[in-house]
Amino acid sequence: MTPEALAGAMKQATNDDALTVYADLITNGLSGTPAAELWRELMGTQLFDLPNSRSWVAEGFRDQGREEGREEGRQEGRQEGEVKSKAEDLLQVLHTRGLVITAEEHARVTDCRDLELLNRWFLRAITAADVQEVFAEESGDATDRTEA
Repeated sequence: MTPEALAGAMKQATNDDALTVYADLITNGLSGTPAAELWRELMGTQLFDLPNSRSWVAEGFRDQGREEGREEGRQEGRQEGEVKSKAEDLLQVLHTRGLVITAEEHARVTDCRDLELLNRWFLRAITAADVQEVFAEESGDATDRTEA
């Protein structure tokens, strides 16, 4: 029987205390197996939610899922912050050096989500003779990956 089938069968149960016991038993029985991760995901999602359950297993899975989501959000936020900061730094260097950019080039910088590319532009901006040199296409670069 698959973890999905177990979850589906348990959704049919009406006794909350029995559900708690079953969830705990299944969790313990699957511990250390490849199916354990799938079971954990099922326990922590709306697919198999025990809203009235007092099961420490179900609550633990929900809490773990929430924390994982928060950590992913924090990491994405840090990455977005680094990209935004590098774009601002690049624009500041261009401005300070008197290298005037077009609205299109400004948008190209602020829309870019590729930190590596922003770093390359930033380093070029430090010594470039003109704006075209900053944004010159490199051989082998298919795109500048400005999309998210």
